[in-house]
Amino acid sequence: MPSHKSIRGIFSDRRRFYLSLLGAIAFIGVGIAVYWSYFKRNPSSISPSVSSTASETRPSGDRTTITASGSTSQSKVKLAHILKGDLSSFHSLAISQDGQTLVSSSDYSSVMVWNLGAGCTGKVCNPPTRTLPMYSISVYSVALSPNRQIVASGSWKDIKIWNLNEGELLRNISGHLGAVYTVGISPDGRTLASGSGDDEVKLWNLDTGKLLHTLSGHSEAVYTLAFSPDGQTLVTGSSDKTIKIWNLDSGCTSETCISSTHTLSGHTEDISSLTISPDGQTLVSASADQTIKIWDLPTATLVRTLSGHKGKVLSVAISPDGTMLASGGADQTIKLWQLNNGELLDTIPGHSDVVNAVAFKPDGRTLLSGSADKTIKIWQLQ
Repeated sequence: MPSHKSIRGIFSDRRRFYLSLLGAIAFIGVGIAVYWSYFKRNPSSISPSVSSTASETRPSGDRTTITASGSTSQSKVKLAHILKGDLSSFHSLAISQDGQTLVSSSDYSSVMVWNLGAGCTGKVCNPPTRTLPMYSISVYSVALSPNRQIVASGSWKDIKIWNLNEGELLRNISGHLGAVYTVGISPDGRTLASGSGDDEVKLWNLDTGKLLHTLSGHSEAVYTLAFSPDGQTLVTGSSDKTIKIWNLDSGCTSETCISSTHTLSGHTEDISSLTISPDGQTLVSASADQTIKIWDLPTATLVRTLSGHKGKVLSVAISPDGTMLASGGADQTIKLWQLNNGELLDTIPGHSDVVNAVAFKPDGRTLLSGSADKTIKIWQLQ
């Protein structure tokens, strides 16, 4: 299994080159420490925000491709609050089941804990209630346990497990040979899943940190994963442009006994984000190919493709009632879609840099977005 990361660059003449990194390079000169970390999933260029009022549905065989450019003005969205941390790009958001606590990950070695229930005067809210030091150049992903007691974070080759209430580091989990780009906690709070630049997915006992299974099958870095609501299925997305579905209810006990049941193809670039509907029937994938795909999860078939973002789509989230889809992208916008038919409901400008993360609060009417513009914005959907 490769322990390095392969980076693809494209020159103006379309010729490709590859160079290998060990991940982050640090060098010191004249008393100044300079850290350089390359994140393949971050867009290399940003397209300007585009807004119009056109929405077009185009049949494509027995499936549907929906192209949308701008807002159909069928929803009303209001900016309610702005959260500002340090001088960091926000990568990942996790919200507690009671909607009162937000955990965010960012550059410069920090995981921030916010109280969403209080502390806002006007649009600007108080600083985070706690910052958990990560001792890594960047924290790519965070996950919050269902009981709101445990935070897991993925960074360079390791996973840190924290007691949220006390801010205490419980354990440091090592085992991956590359950056840990994505982490998730099962609905029952017992299993931690992690995806890495070493092309592997690992399952861990959350209480003990013991390695349970290693899922091999992707040929490149694993950037995103999602548990089904019943915890019996795990879905993973990779820079190999595929999505894999894994059955976790097979009953096998050896470390390498779990194999994928389906491989979904169709995206032409990296898979950047995955989310599963509350009823477990619908899988949504976002990609650097500027599209969103909606899949029927039980049959592993493509239902429709959504096009509308003018850049890489970096994050997707489904509302708690399963009716609405939110997406954030490199075009600095958030888009709201009707999940059952793919209709574009609204395009939300407001960020001045790429939107790396979107997440709904449990009330279904509040949406949060985290951006490289160093803000988290809270939107009220009316």
